[in-house]
Amino acid sequence: EFRRVLFRSEMINHYKTVDAFAFDVETVGDRRGDTPINEVLWITFSTYGRGDVIPMGHPNGDLISEVYPLTTLGKRRSDLGLQLKDGDYSKDRRKATKVFGPPPKQLFPHEVFPALRELMFNPSILKVGHNLVFDLTSVAKYFDGQFPVGPYFDTMVASFIYDNRNKNKCGLDDCLERELGYHMVKGVGAQVEIHPFSEVAKYSYLDAKYTFLLYKALVPKIEASDVTKIMKLEMDVLEVLCHMKLTGAPIDTDELQNLHDRLTEDIEKTRADIYKIAGRVFNINSNQEKQYLLYSKKSDGGRGLKPKVLTGKGIKKDMAGEELDYMDYSVSSEALEPYRESDILVKALLDYADLNKLLTTYVIPYLGGEVTRTVGGKSKVEIKESLLVNGRIHGDFIQHGAETGRFSSRNPNLQNVPNPRTAHGKAIRNMFYAPEGYKLVVADY
Repeated sequence: EFRRVLFRSEMINHYKTVDAFAFDVETVGDRRGDTPINEVLWITFSTYGRGDVIPMGHPNGDLISEVYPLTTLGKRRSDLGLQLKDGDYSKDRRKATKVFGPPPKQLFPHEVFPALRELMFNPSILKVGHNLVFDLTSVAKYFDGQFPVGPYFDTMVASFIYDNRNKNKCGLDDCLERELGYHMVKGVGAQVEIHPFSEVAKYSYLDAKYTFLLYKALVPKIEASDVTKIMKLEMDVLEVLCHMKLTGAPIDTDELQNLHDRLTEDIEKTRADIYKIAGRVFNINSNQEKQYLLYSKKSDGGRGLKPKVLTGKGIKKDMAGEELDYMDYSVSSEALEPYRESDILVKALLDYADLNKLLTTYVIPYLGGEVTRTVGGKSKVEIKESLLVNGRIHGDFIQHGAETGRFSSRNPNLQNVPNPRTAHGKAIRNMFYAPEGYKLVVADY
C-alpha cells in the first residue's frame, strides 16, 4: 500500500516538474509486437538523475534453480532403478526448467495508467522514446484508445535525421555505441515474462535511462546540423503515424477468403499444366530441377534454352576463368522473363510464381494459414498467424532509412500491394475499402 501511495504522489509530482522524460514499455502476449492488442507488463520512466520502473503483473520472482531433464540413457537407468549420476542429466540450458521464487507485490494497470494520465497528456512535457510510435500506441488502449500527446522526441528518428549515414544502424544498441560509447549488455530479449523479476527490472531501467541520455546527446547534434525544423516536422508526422497505426486499413475478409480459394485453385491448375508440358512430375520449387529442365540440351531431356543470367556461384566461376555449365545460370523470375512468350514451360512457371507470390505474400499473411518456404531445394511448411485485428491491417510505417524522406512499410508492406494490371492484383487492391461515410483515395506525387 505504501508503494501505491508513493507512486501516485511522490513519483507523479516529481515528473510533473520536469520539461522532458523518456518512457519505455515491455509487452507480452501472443502478438506482443501488435500495439493495438498487446499487453503492457512493464512501463519505465527516466528523467534528469532519476528512473522509475513499474511492473504490472510480472509472473516470476528471482531464479532459485534450474532443473535439467534426464538424457535418454538416464531415463533407461531410472526405469531400471539404478542410481543416477551427473552424466545422466542433460547439460543443455535450453532444456532446463527454471524454478522461480514468488514475484513481489506489484501495481495493476487500472491503478497505474489513470495516475499517469496527467503526465502523458501534459502538453508542456516532452515525451522521449526510441521507436516512439510503438510505445505511444501500446499504451493507448489503457487511455480509452488515445495515445499520449506531444511534444515528442524519437531518438531513433533523430539519429537518422542529423546524419543519414546512420540509416541502417538506428537500433538503440547501435545508437548508444555510436553516440555515448556505451555497450549495452541486456541478456533478456523479447520474452520478458520468462526471466527473473530483478533481471527484467534492470533491463527495463537501462532502456529508459539510456534513451533519455541518448536524447540529451542528440539534441545538440540536431542543432549543430541545422535540422531542427526537419526534426520538428518528423515529430509532427510521427503523430500522424500513431493515428494510422491505431486506425488500421479495413479489409473485406469475405473477399479475402474468396481470393484465397480462387488462387489455390489456379495454382493447382497451373501446377498440373507445368507437369503436363514438362512430361513428368518434378519439384517446382527446386532451382536445380528447373535448371536441368530449361537449360540442358534437348538430347538430354531439357529444353535447350540459352541462359543469360549467372547465379552468384556462376559469377565467381566466370571471374576465375572456370568452365560454366547450365547449373551456373539463374532460374529466377527476372532471368526467365525474356522467355515468357517464346517457351510455354517458362510461361507456366512464371504464372505459377506470380500466383504463389500473391498467395504467400498477401493473402495468407492477411488471412493466416500455411506457407511453404523452400531453401536449397528443401521445403518447409510454416504456419502464419493472421495480421488482421478486427478486420483491419495495422502496418508499420518507418520514418528512418530512406534518404529522400519517404516511408518504408512492414508487417505487412502496404506500399507493395500488387499492380492492378492483372485480375488477381486488382482483386487484392479491391480488398481494401473505406468505412461507411468515407472515401478511399489513391494518390501519388
